[in-house]
Amino acid sequence: MTPTDCLPDDLPAALVQRAASRPELGDGVYTLDSADGTFRLHYTLEGENALRGVEDTNGDGVADVAVEILSGLERARGLYQSWGWPDVVGDDGGGGSDAIDVYVQKIDGNGFAYPTTPNDARFASTCHIALSNDLTDGDPAILRSVAGHELHHCLQFGYTVDVHSWLYESAATWAQYRLEESEALTLALDALYIIRLLSQDDPVATTDGRFEYAGFFFWKFWTERRADGLGGAVDDATAVAAWEDMRGEGGWIVRMDAASEERFGQPFAATYAEWSAWNLFACARDDGQHYAGSPLPCGADTEAPLVEATGPELSFEALDGRFTTQAAAVPMGGDDAGVLLDCALVNPGEESEAWVSLAAVDADGVLISRALGQVGEGALKLPGPLDGGGAMWVTFSDTGKDQTAGLCTLERETVKAGGCAVTPMTAGWLWAAGVLSLRLRRRPFGSS
Repeated sequence: MTPTDCLPDDLPAALVQRAASRPELGDGVYTLDSADGTFRLHYTLEGENALRGVEDTNGDGVADVAVEILSGLERARGLYQSWGWPDVVGDDGGGGSDAIDVYVQKIDGNGFAYPTTPNDARFASTCHIALSNDLTDGDPAILRSVAGHELHHCLQFGYTVDVHSWLYESAATWAQYRLEESEALTLALDALYIIRLLSQDDPVATTDGRFEYAGFFFWKFWTERRADGLGGAVDDATAVAAWEDMRGEGGWIVRMDAASEERFGQPFAATYAEWSAWNLFACARDDGQHYAGSPLPCGADTEAPLVEATGPELSFEALDGRFTTQAAAVPMGGDDAGVLLDCALVNPGEESEAWVSLAAVDADGVLISRALGQVGEGALKLPGPLDGGGAMWVTFSDTGKDQTAGLCTLERETVKAGGCAVTPMTAGWLWAAGVLSLRLRRRPFGSS
């Protein structure tokens, strides 16, 4: 189970609409405060908003599930602080106390987080939370994790309420699944991996279904990617720093450009393209050099689409929307010579842009070397020797405002007398020539 429709569609407008109002739960409303007063839970045992689970095992007059919710919030708060996030902020008396108010009620979804109204509509400092009463008679780990997901939104609102929802939801989901463990949560996590990996040709900011939640492992990439371009231990401080940069002016891409320049020394377009190239090594193609096994390991037997080709030319179609990726695999054909990739935009608009990644892998799919570059800024080269039994994996990421097609040419190094390797732009291909038109087609959920 994963949260859905976690944030209002128009978050700034929702601030004005919801700031002065709190849910009306009906008759017989109870409140329960956390031990330190940080959270106040509001719930009822009557009507459509009533708790579904009312068991009171210790006979103290408080439903066990109410205690579970507060314990989940307290645990999430402590873990977030240990990861470097700032502490949550009270709401200055909204809802009857200075605590962050949490309402259990009948809602369309698992949970919502609402920011308080700030003086500047781009910024907020706190929130109140609504949790579905349908969660109160199921797996307590799911209930606690959803509460933690919504609490992460409260932290995000401390930086801004004015970036794209895919950033809010992907980051909160990345945090949520690190809070609790259960079989149901593991299955849900694997489902999210499948959704995202099978749809690299969808724009990164797509919000249909659970796609924006499935972007959680963008933050796994963000926090694990080392300076050498490979994976390492998670560095939570890098995610916190990214949200600091979200305080800035401009749209979400402008703000992510600033965060990406600070984190990786490159624009967000390059970071998106690099993440897309990493995704070829996720789940069933894990080569041990990219995503770490912990936290949030992938247990799904799935992989990002990789169309097999022969070369030397690879033709990529223009897709709908910004930040989309297509990928092709070309076998080395028994030759370990180095490779050069030269790409051009086809029928570009005024604001077209694309990035390409060229990766050489061995016969087991383990990365040997990789290069990343913007189309039109020069060819990419991977010097030999490589693995003649392996392959070259090419990703084409369309990152501009105007969508574009692309045409790439792969060439091989040849060796002059004396042992000097050269890669002539007119060199013939070692395999049968052919033009591959790539249009990655999404496979139905759960298909092989």
